[in-house]
Amino acid sequence: MQQITRKKALSLLSSKKAVEDPIDISFRTLQLEERSILSRLRAEERKNIIEMRKNWSRWMLFCIVFIVLFDVVLISLLGFHVISFESQWVIPAFIADNLAKVLGLAAIIVKFLFGKDSFDANLEK
Repeated sequence: MQQITRKKALSLLSSKKAVEDPIDISFRTLQLEERSILSRLRAEERKNIIEMRKNWSRWMLFCIVFIVLFDVVLISLLGFHVISFESQWVIPAFIADNLAKVLGLAAIIVKFLFGKDSFDANLEK
């Protein structure tokens, strides 16, 4: 059996990448830990964004329902002659204003909260 020197054995092992430098191992370990932390942070951020979207969509839906119900009550009161306005343009202007508010809230919901790029754009920062 032929004996080889320690130097030759190390050179053979290092040429085959069997022995790695401890600094390289530490560096790779730190990189993996950093990726792991970033992944957990992104997951937590996604969870928070989803929760925020749920809360905002509930509040906006409440606002839309409130505006529509207020219009129904106002028109009903006018129809039953409980209230009246001197100008004939007050009610159409009021209803048009409320319709614009409802459409604006719907546009915010669709574009910001549920847009196709809004989720990934918020996370790539």
